[in-house]
Order: sequence, then C-alpha cells, then structure tokens
Amino acid sequence: MRFLLVDNFDSFTYNIVHYLEQCEVRVDVVTNLEVDCSLLGNYNAVVLSPGPGLPPQAGKLMEVVAETFRMNIPVLGVCLGMQALAIHAGDTVYNQEIVKHGLAEEIRLVKRDSLFYAAIPERFEVGLYHSWAVKLHEKSPFIPTAFSENNVLMSMEIPEKKIYAVQFHPESILTPAGLKMIKNFVEIVTGN
Repeated sequence: MRFLLVDNFDSFTYNIVHYLEQCEVRVDVVTNLEVDCSLLGNYNAVVLSPGPGLPPQAGKLMEVVAETFRMNIPVLGVCLGMQALAIHAGDTVYNQEIVKHGLAEEIRLVKRDSLFYAAIPERFEVGLYHSWAVKLHEKSPFIPTAFSENNVLMSMEIPEKKIYAVQFHPESILTPAGLKMIKNFVEIVTGN
C-alpha cells in the first residue's frame, strides 16, 4: 500500500506518518506547495495533514481535494484537511468562540456503525488543536459521525467514497484510540 500525505506545514505531520508506517503502509510526504496533482492516481489513499490558517490559503490543498473527489481516491482529512473537504463540498467553516489548543476533551459518536470507529467506544478522549470548525449544510454529502460536548462537529464521512475526516488529532498522545482509528482507515482502504 502506498499513501500520499499532503503536509500542510504542521508539527504533527510526522506523527501521522509514523502511525501509518506502523500499519505497514509506504508513505510519501509532499508539502501543499510541491504536490503534483497529476500523480495522485499512483496512490491507494491520500491523507491531508493538519496545518495553520484556512484551506484556500494552504498551497494546492483545495486542488488536491478536488482531484481526489474526481478520481475517487480514498481520503483521510485531519483538522485543516477536514475543513478543506467540507469547503469543497459546499459546507461552512466558522471560527469557534472558544479556541481549543492542546486540550483533551471527550467526544461522542453519533454514527455507531462507522468503520472508521470500529472497536472504539461511544465516548472517548481526543486531542484538540483548532480554532475553526465545520458546519454541514442540509444537502452536504458528508454524514456527521461525532460531536464534542458543545455540539461542535468532530468527524464526518462519505463511506461509499472512503472519505473520512476528523477535527481532532488522532496522532496526538491526547487521543489514546488514535492509532486504532488510523488502522481502521488503512483497513477500509485495503478492504481487509
């Protein structure tokens, strides 16, 4: 298996790489400035890293998202990656009243049959590092899968397209079940 990780210049990028490598995935890391969208078809899946700012300001990130949708490539979007997927789908990104940086918080699943959360309890702790959040519109293709205690959307998916996104950091030590989530995504991609 060969995954592309689009690095949005985040300090957590290589934590995600190490988790993927533990799942026996070969990972190529390319920054959002250097990514070549014509090569996306060479990969089994694309992972969109966290990062600062907003998706339209993040190099070629929105172009990558558009191509993954067009080519039906499985995607995992983390934080900024989730926001990019939402914007592409016509959903809204808004600035939270309370910024969450380096905080552990319990979130709850609302879609218990999500393969991304296989063998993960209904409530679990995650590491949050975000000021922006996603609001899905009525006609969004995304299904909400988890929310924070304050009803902030924490994850979403389009399972038939193998597109998954989280607003928290699965690669943070503040997310004890994070490696399991990454393993679940790899299993979804491989069909195992």
